[in-house]
Amino acid sequence: MALKVLFLTHDYPFPVTYGGAVYTGNVIKEWSQLASRFDVICFRKDSSKPELWQEAGIGWHTFPVPPAPSIVRQVATFQPRIATLNTHADILRAAEKLLSQCDYDYVIFDYIAIGWALQPLRAFIERMGKKRPSLVYVSHNVETILRQQIAENYKGGLVKRAAAQFDAWRAGLLERDLVTKCDLVTVETAEDAADMHRLFGPHTSLQLLPGYDGEIVDDHAITADMPRNVVVLGGRLSTMKQIVLDAFLDQAAEEIVNSGIGLHVVGPATDTYLASCRDRFPRVTFHGFVKDVRPLLSEMRVGVVADHVGGGFKHRILTYIFYRVPIIAVPEAMAGLPLTAGKDFLSVSSYAEIPAALEEAIDQVETLDRLQNNAFETCRAAFSWPRTVATFDEVMREFAQKPDQPEAGAGSGPAPR
Repeated sequence: MALKVLFLTHDYPFPVTYGGAVYTGNVIKEWSQLASRFDVICFRKDSSKPELWQEAGIGWHTFPVPPAPSIVRQVATFQPRIATLNTHADILRAAEKLLSQCDYDYVIFDYIAIGWALQPLRAFIERMGKKRPSLVYVSHNVETILRQQIAENYKGGLVKRAAAQFDAWRAGLLERDLVTKCDLVTVETAEDAADMHRLFGPHTSLQLLPGYDGEIVDDHAITADMPRNVVVLGGRLSTMKQIVLDAFLDQAAEEIVNSGIGLHVVGPATDTYLASCRDRFPRVTFHGFVKDVRPLLSEMRVGVVADHVGGGFKHRILTYIFYRVPIIAVPEAMAGLPLTAGKDFLSVSSYAEIPAALEEAIDQVETLDRLQNNAFETCRAAFSWPRTVATFDEVMREFAQKPDQPEAGAGSGPAPR
């Protein structure tokens, strides 16, 4: 039985420029090829028509990004800011029109930013009086934990810190709704599944392991001829990502460059933020967005995973692995990866330990080469989007064929796959 799917997300995910788009874009791309009907409703940042995946039979229903609501409206609501910024009647009208025309098997709410649509669409489906499609929340993090960590690490005055705490509380309310009122929740890591069950009680969850769709470097060696460079890879467009990078730079950057190691930061960021970083750390090289990272990464002896805020799967780690860059990280940042500290990557317990660990390891090229080879071989067959989504589709078809769906959110534990 091929499924009919209505997929709601907050942003048209092509071209991919950040980790969330990697996840959303590949789920759409692969799952749409297995479905009998696949409609996507989302905003788009430009006026060009989204034609990239039309051949896969996707019905695109896109709308211009709405203007930001007033500060009063952003504050005077129980919705978190990210959901308020993505709330628009056009999305709701499009979803209601499609639901009235087609008996979908699934309605997908991808990421917390589109979570505002859950309650009104549940009410609309009930008013239609037809068989209710199964509702699925595709999570990208445990938002309750992530946004509380953002608030705790937020730099600013008392009012801004209080606003961040308030927004974290609102995100927790919306996440609870999504988890407890959907029939199924997908998670990226087993750690996220455990945290959600601890926070929200029994519900049906399924791990949808990310895949890798980038370039694979089959042959590369770390040698003494390479520059003594290390790289921090990742986009810095969100407040949370900036908090993470700021903390790493404050605690480790000066000591790293003082030891004669070149420190490079690569990834999209606003011009204002990049200018601020360059002013504060003039001996660090900030590249901003780089379209083709292979030449740059081929000159790096180590890739730093600097993440002390937020769990979830770090998609850029797969870029390090498949471009054959040895990794240094705190073990918690490696959630969802089948890697072993000491065997597949260098492990530290804090940013403050990174400079000394790098100084000790940077010239041990045989060790670094062994680490990157081990990580590459371990992950080579494990991260395939087609295989991941095919397994997901199989489970979803079995789920849809159950004669009596439980009331949304009434499951007793993880799905069996």
